[in-house]
Amino acid sequence: LVPSNTQDHLLTHYFHNVLPIQYLLADASSIMDFMVNLIHNSPSARDAACMLSALHLTTMRGSHMDASAVTTIYRRIQETMLVVDRPYNEGDAMAGLHIVSSFLFSGGRGNWEVWLGIASQYVQNMLNDPRFYGPEEALRRCSDSTRFIIKTTMWFDVLASVTTQQVPRFLETYRRIFNSAFIGDPLAGGAGGGEETATSMLPVMGCENKVVLAIAEISNLAHWKESMLRRGRLSYPELVQRGLGIEEMYLAP
Repeated sequence: LVPSNTQDHLLTHYFHNVLPIQYLLADASSIMDFMVNLIHNSPSARDAACMLSALHLTTMRGSHMDASAVTTIYRRIQETMLVVDRPYNEGDAMAGLHIVSSFLFSGGRGNWEVWLGIASQYVQNMLNDPRFYGPEEALRRCSDSTRFIIKTTMWFDVLASVTTQQVPRFLETYRRIFNSAFIGDPLAGGAGGGEETATSMLPVMGCENKVVLAIAEISNLAHWKESMLRRGRLSYPELVQRGLGIEEMYLAP
């Protein structure tokens, strides 16, 4: 196990040096508030933050001790989150996102899909929660920390779809939430406050909803193209038509 004094050092480094660069476009003070609570209450989120911190220190100063801490903590996270069969909670989802960030810090190499999958399972459960009428209401009524986890997972899901050339896991949700012109559109009064802010990607990722949806649709189109090519049934006129439809709907000025 990582000694408590080492853990305290890693967490201090995380909050002061890693978190500010982990989510550059998000409001640092609001993230800090709920991140402290999550890490305090969730062993998995705490371990993952320590791992990310140790990785950052390893990159900065090349310390064998820091590198050893990364390996030790990662093994413990694997044992507690991958070996033991249990439902994933909010802290687990945040831990998954931290580990995805650690792979991104390492150049994108590693089994990041497993950890994004953990966060995605949690998000799927939240969006399908029977307490809410749909994903829009789930985003508007959930806590700040859960909302951040949902949006960050969605962003990683869209980026991952570009890399893997797979259909984004939450494509239908994106179409439902992001396909309204007023949501997240400052010119239409959407991102300025209230319920629309809860469904806007601007405060977290600095990206308009329609752009997030456009990237997701392009990834979906790329997957369709490769599928048609493998089956020998690709229609280039249809491919062009679909591409123009995405451009006209989401990318036109």
